[in-house]
Amino acid sequence: MYQEHDMDMALTEYMDKIQASYNQFQGKTNDWLKSVNSGFEPEREQLNITFVRGSKFFKCVVNGSAHSFICRKAHDKWKVGDVLMAASWAQPAKNFVRGNVLTQTYLNPVRWTGV
Repeated sequence: MYQEHDMDMALTEYMDKIQASYNQFQGKTNDWLKSVNSGFEPEREQLNITFVRGSKFFKCVVNGSAHSFICRKAHDKWKVGDVLMAASWAQPAKNFVRGNVLTQTYLNPVRWTGV
């Protein structure tokens, strides 16, 4: 569990969860490729994950696409660290919280394709 001043560490751990999800997906794909093409060893790809700081949210961008939004400061019904799904490039889906990076609790496992 992190405090608000530990947001950088919480975001780094969130980024690691996204990459781990992708690595698991790649492992399954690589196993299939190895079985089809004996001896073929595909390279592991690293995702390009960045956080763009906005006035209310950090936007998590994965390979050029909006992945999710993380609350920077408490407002409306959101707490600091709340994770919201991306509704578009510029807006979070404000229907419900998918988790919180500070408490490391998530409604579902963090996936590289989105929360």
